[in-house]
Amino acid sequence: MLDADAPLSVGALTALINDRVTDIGPVTVSGELSRAEVYRSGHLYATLKDADAVLSVVMWRSTVVRQGRLPREGDRVLVRGRLAVYAPRGQYQLVANRISPAGAGDLAARFEALKRRLEAEGLFAAERKRPLPFCPHAVGLATAPGSAALADMVDSLRTRFPSSRIVHAPCLVQGA
Repeated sequence: MLDADAPLSVGALTALINDRVTDIGPVTVSGELSRAEVYRSGHLYATLKDADAVLSVVMWRSTVVRQGRLPREGDRVLVRGRLAVYAPRGQYQLVANRISPAGAGDLAARFEALKRRLEAEGLFAAERKRPLPFCPHAVGLATAPGSAALADMVDSLRTRFPSSRIVHAPCLVQGA
């Protein structure tokens, strides 16, 4: 039992969480693969998601080599592995030792259906496209108030386009 009044360092707390997470043991998780990329190091980094949550996935190079065919973006998959904590970000992830196909992903199918519908409406037609202005008069940003994304964008815009007006539309960027 921890003493709630005894302070822990961030590293000590993260190590404690990692110990508890690894106690869960091997798991198989189903979801849709997103942002899957094999880096120069040979490691595969990806996101596994469903309608309710997102989970980071890593597969080390030695396992990627044995994997054979890797699934593609939008594939529905079963990922077998163990949970771990990536301490520098304080983020838990699934360290995969096998990724198996489980059919086409629903999110990717819905995205493709939307794309086809918008294309049928002519919204991607070349004659509808207009060239971007050299220097925009105004830029609209839709993001959470006080977010790092907002601060970064405002800083970049003020540097690159100091005379442009910035319009912020506060909105939720996570959850429902």
